[in-house]
Amino acid sequence: MKRAQGIALGVLACAGIAAGVWWWQRGQAPSAAPVVATGVAVAPAVSAPKVASLGAAQTPLPDDGTPLRLVFDGLKQRANGGDARAACRLAAELEKCERVRTQLAQFDDQLGFQQERMERETDPQQRARMQQGMDRFTGGRGQQLLQDSEQCDGAPYVSPAERATLWRAAALGGSLPALTQYAVGNAFRTRDTLDLLPQLQVYRNEAESLALQAAQRGSLKATLALAAAYSPNRDTGRRTYLAQVVNSDAGKSLAFYLQAQSAFTAQGNASGTPPMRLGFVNRNIDALRKTLSADQIAQAEAQAGQLKQGWTAQDTTGGSFSPDGGTSDIEPQACSD
Repeated sequence: MKRAQGIALGVLACAGIAAGVWWWQRGQAPSAAPVVATGVAVAPAVSAPKVASLGAAQTPLPDDGTPLRLVFDGLKQRANGGDARAACRLAAELEKCERVRTQLAQFDDQLGFQQERMERETDPQQRARMQQGMDRFTGGRGQQLLQDSEQCDGAPYVSPAERATLWRAAALGGSLPALTQYAVGNAFRTRDTLDLLPQLQVYRNEAESLALQAAQRGSLKATLALAAAYSPNRDTGRRTYLAQVVNSDAGKSLAFYLQAQSAFTAQGNASGTPPMRLGFVNRNIDALRKTLSADQIAQAEAQAGQLKQGWTAQDTTGGSFSPDGGTSDIEPQACSD
C-alpha cells in the first residue's frame, strides 16, 4: 500500500501523532415520530429466506493472521461452493482490509497536520512536548497500522457490492456471526450507499426477519440491535440501517431488552460483562415501562419469557455496542464458530 509506505516514513521521521485515529461513521437518518405499540408479536411484515443450519466444519479455516493474499483464492473457491464459514472469513478479512485502508488514510492526513503544527511552533518546550506526544503515538498506533496493512498487501480489491453479497451468502448459509453482521447492517457503509442501492433494497425486504433469526439463534448483538431499532426512545437522529427498516414498537423493544437483561445478568462480572452494559439495558427497560400500560408490559414480559426458552447467548463478550443499536464488525477469527 502506498499509504502504508508513507506511514512507515512518518514513523521513522517524526515518530507519530498525538491525535487518535477517527473511525468512520455509518450513516443514519432522522426517523418519523415515535409510535407506542399495542402488542409484542415479533413476526416481521415481510418474509425473508430461511437461514440454513450450519453443519460441522469439514475443513478448518486458515490460521488466524495469515496474509489475505495467501488464502484469498482458497477461501473464494470454498465460498463459491457454499461453505458459509469460508464466505464469512473472506468477507471479514476484506472488511478488515477496507477498514485498514481508511485508517491509514486518516493517519496519514493527521500525521502531516501534526507535523505542520510542530514546525510552526516557536516555543522550544512546547515543541518538545508535541514531539514526545508524536513519538508515543507512532510507537503504538502507527506500528499497529503498519502491521495490519501487511496482512492486506497484495490482496485483490473487492467492490462494496461484492462484499455485501458475500456477507449475505455467508448469513443465509448458516454462519451466525455473518448473519448478525449482515442483519444489523454492518455489511454496508454510508460512503458506498449509491454503489449499494440494489443490495440495500434486498436488505430492506429481509433485514428484520434475518435479525430475528439471528436473535433466536443466540446472537446477543442482534438482540440488542433489535431492541434499539424497535425502541421509540432511541431515536436521537442517528438510526442504524436495521432501525430504518422496522416499525417503532415499544412492546417489542421491551421484550428484547428484557432478553438482553437476562443474558447480561446470567453472565455476571465473572464473564467479563461490563457493568455499564447492564446499566444501559436497565435504563432502557425503565424508560419503556413508563410508556406502556400494565397489559402491554405483561405481554412484553411474556414474550421475553418465550424468547428465553432454550436460548443461550453465543456472542457474549466480543465487540462493542452503541446506544443507537450499532455493533462493531466481527473479526475474521469469529467465523470459525
